Amino acid sequence: MKHSLSEKTLPDFLKSRQFRGIPGALNNEPSMLFKIVVRILSPNIKFDDEAVKLLRRLSEDGPVVYALKYPSYYDLQYIRMRLASLGLPAPCFLLGGAANLRNLFSRVAGLFKPKSGSRLTPEIVRGLLVNKCAGAFFLVDENDSRNRYVSPEQDPVNVLIEAQSKMPEPIAIVPIFPLYDRRQKRQIQPFWETLLGNPDRPGCIRRILTAFRKWTQPELLVGCPVHLIAEYEEFGSDKSWEDLPFEVRRELIENINDRIRVNRGPEKLSRMEVEERVLQDARVQKAVSESAKSDRTTEENTRRKAQSYVNEIAADQRIQTIHFLYYALNWLFKRILDKLDYLESDFTSLKKANEKNSLIFVSCHKSHLDYLVVGYILFTNQMPLPLMAAGKNLSFWPVGHVLRKGGAFFIRRSFKGLILYTRVFASYVQVLIKEKININFYIEGGRSRTGKFLHPKVGMLGFFVGHSV
Repeated sequence: MKHSLSEKTLPDFLKSRQFRGIPGALNNEPSMLFKIVVRILSPNIKFDDEAVKLLRRLSEDGPVVYALKYPSYYDLQYIRMRLASLGLPAPCFLLGGAANLRNLFSRVAGLFKPKSGSRLTPEIVRGLLVNKCAGAFFLVDENDSRNRYVSPEQDPVNVLIEAQSKMPEPIAIVPIFPLYDRRQKRQIQPFWETLLGNPDRPGCIRRILTAFRKWTQPELLVGCPVHLIAEYEEFGSDKSWEDLPFEVRRELIENINDRIRVNRGPEKLSRMEVEERVLQDARVQKAVSESAKSDRTTEENTRRKAQSYVNEIAADQRIQTIHFLYYALNWLFKRILDKLDYLESDFTSLKKANEKNSLIFVSCHKSHLDYLVVGYILFTNQMPLPLMAAGKNLSFWPVGHVLRKGGAFFIRRSFKGLILYTRVFASYVQVLIKEKININFYIEGGRSRTGKFLHPKVGMLGFFVGHSV
């Protein structure tokens, strides 16, 4: 579904061009060529209705300033056009040393006419905010970071704090981020990303590829806003005043990272890292010692057994497998189902809860379609696939291999007499929860095979609440 973009992003207040000589004043409309490029490359970026309502409420209460995570002229202008089309305050000035390249012309023009100053001072910013002009700045920018260290008074957050001290209305700083790719960033950047750009900061080629991709939809994410007047009033004497901009910036980055994690999922540990964390658990180590004594064998052999249990249980979710399953299920469901009926508002609530915590989905289990439908709906609604509990009877090749890569972890039907296995499994579940990974399990224990609900079995539930750990 294509979204409308406004042809007009410049508020009437700036049409006098009195800010032309000041770097950071966005007193030009995006060029016609840029607007054409945006309509080609970014026609389907989703913008959640609840986020739109939040921005509308904030703009009614006071001025709004947008905090973009990374410096990008393209993203800044796209956000201006998108917000203006929704009747929301669009950024008309940019704080910080990373003013976009088009302002070069404004700086040159400013050499030939008097101006009130060489940058956006707190007084100028306050005048803009009072006249309902929204602002913007970048949170993570190397060049601006150096400038902030050398000249703290030019820190965009510091400028806003100074402006807030002379304003009765609260300034709301809203972290905002266009998420183009739901794949995790690689710890070691491969050589091709030098040309394409990483998933969070795409280059020209990656933007073109993203525009024609079908398996995922880009989304304009909005994190929890930070109200400067609250930060201003609540800042205690236990911290120095100079720390306030740093604290505000860190809170904004954490807020938008929480929102990104809801769509992308937490940064996943490798299977080896999960194995090490499970086996180094003090309770597992204790169980290894006790099991070695009771079985009258060496601890070395028992450790090998514990390691084999982890390999038997652990999921190894891969994004490539998820993409394959998406296309396969998309083809299948169109042929066997009339429609999938769900409320989009439910996913808004789920995403909000998922910002700070992992989610545990407790499903019924009437057929093998259950976990396929759950994963498919979550993925198409911009949420990560949960790791799903599956019976060990499904771990045979090749089905088990595909399920494990899709996010299944395998569990035995009975834990009776398997003390070491129980400890290893409990530790594995706790590692997942600690890493804020979403999990789906079936409280009936297995498929009903009759189409009716079965009585719940609380054994698996005990691992999540800690009773069996």
